[in-house]
This record gives sequence, C-alpha cells and structure tokens, in this order.
Amino acid sequence: MATVRTQPTISTHPSFHTGTFVPQKGLDTAAGGMLDQVTAWSGALRGVRQARTQTTTAA
Repeated sequence: MATVRTQPTISTHPSFHTGTFVPQKGLDTAAGGMLDQVTAWSGALRGVRQARTQTTTAA
C-alpha cells in the first residue's frame, strides 16, 4: 500500500461564494505536493505492475 501524506482540503463555502471556484491561499502548493507524492509512488510501483503483468501473461 502506498501512503500519500499530503491531502489538501478544499472548503466549499468560501471557495464557491461567487458562483465560480476561487482557490484558497496555498491550495496550489498543497495540491502540487500531493501530486508529486502520487507521481513518486507510481514510479516506485512500476516494477511491481510490470512483474505482475509478466506473471499473468506467462501463466
């Protein structure tokens, strides 16, 4: 199991008060950190996925 520690929260009340999405201060940094972690884990688990695919096709 891969753990992504950064989990940005979006408050819906102040973010949509004008009818359009207005991101909170710092949301881009938090979302970027989360996506960096997801990307790192996807690369780290690439070998596991490839090994599983090769095992399945060999059987």
